[in-house]
Amino acid sequence: MKISTYSQVLPYVLISPEEPGTMTQDKWERITVLFCTRPGTQALDREYGVLFPIDELTPVAKALCEQEVVQKMRRYIAGTDVRDTDWKSDAEGRNYLEVITYDA
Repeated sequence: MKISTYSQVLPYVLISPEEPGTMTQDKWERITVLFCTRPGTQALDREYGVLFPIDELTPVAKALCEQEVVQKMRRYIAGTDVRDTDWKSDAEGRNYLEVITYDA
């Protein structure tokens, strides 16, 4: 099964394949587990997971979050890389990170 549209992982992350229909269900599940796991909670790999800033989104916090997302995607999701990241706001003013991926 291929993921063909934008897919919301969490309230603060949006994963979108660069080319619609190119992301497999297996890859989508691995990305979802990575973003839903907090670092330090996995016994054999304490670095697994992504920590998102939830208090205040300062420019430094946004930059560190983007850097962590790119590094973790490259390390843990084989065959996928990040083309671009962009912080956006929805109609209710909530910020989220859009991550555009491609098959490496």
